[in-house]
Amino acid sequence: MLIVGAGLAGLAAAQDLKAAGQRVQVLDKARGISGRAATRTRGNMICDHGAQFFTARGERLEALCWSGLADGWLQIWTRGFAQYQVQDQAGIWTDAPLEGFPRYAPYAGMNILGKVLGKGLEVRLETQISQVKRIGTVWELTDSAGNIFRDEQVIFNLPAPQLIALIKDVWDVSPLEPVQFDPCFALMVTLEQDLNVPWKAAQLEHSVLSWIARDHTKRPTQHLTDAPPVLVVHASGSWSKSWLERDLKDVQAEMLLALGDVLGDLEGKNLQVKESHIHRWRYAQPTVSFPASHFWDAQLGLGWCGDWCGAAKVEGAVSSGWDLAGAVLNG
Repeated sequence: MLIVGAGLAGLAAAQDLKAAGQRVQVLDKARGISGRAATRTRGNMICDHGAQFFTARGERLEALCWSGLADGWLQIWTRGFAQYQVQDQAGIWTDAPLEGFPRYAPYAGMNILGKVLGKGLEVRLETQISQVKRIGTVWELTDSAGNIFRDEQVIFNLPAPQLIALIKDVWDVSPLEPVQFDPCFALMVTLEQDLNVPWKAAQLEHSVLSWIARDHTKRPTQHLTDAPPVLVVHASGSWSKSWLERDLKDVQAEMLLALGDVLGDLEGKNLQVKESHIHRWRYAQPTVSFPASHFWDAQLGLGWCGDWCGAAKVEGAVSSGWDLAGAVLNG
């Protein structure tokens, strides 16, 4: 079995297939695993610039969370978020609820979840698949360096537009064409001093921004004593779409201005930017999803999974991978 894409869905599927005795090789174009459950490190700064947290409403993921809490790599980060909205041209803040359902985040970064799901797997990184052929009953995948991988079964854990581009010459991609995504710009801001606020993160109704997290609150002092205060700021889907091809320096400057505008409505705000960085996620949030949690054609040996299949976000991605592995094993 070949699995293209070492995001959470692909890793979850691979782990179940390996546990059932199948030989699985995972291929990914990046330098690390976990996909959008991504963590960036610069010196002593660590921040999650993709997925910010995850929930666990399904029994299996809930069991994984309990195991992670017991083993010490996972924590309940928060149980709710502050809210910001503009009313009558004024920014209004609402405090985070005292007790909501748990939002989980690993102490050392969201990519730890991928490392847990991918433990013991055969993963080949920096391998970008550029061509897919079907020769008889065998799938032949070629990467950008000319390496060839062959197997009778292949799973793709890629955003639908990327998957369409790869397989449109060998398979009818019309079921994939309705899937749509919003992009997202993620701004990472290292501060001289932390914000003087009671919340760990806030959801925003704003013309530019949709999210602010005090990301360093995921890393208590007993785990990383010298971590600087870091904000992770997400732009809204609509704004990100309209600015998608703009120069990243311009995007960064505009988001910093918007951040200052939003935080200017806070009493006691203390925004002293030390440095900032920007990242563009082209396929951040599915807005029109594939109608099932996965796809599997046993006759062709072709399947796909991801957070754009059925349910979104981290829990949707992991569940998609587990569901697909079950379909493969059930024939």
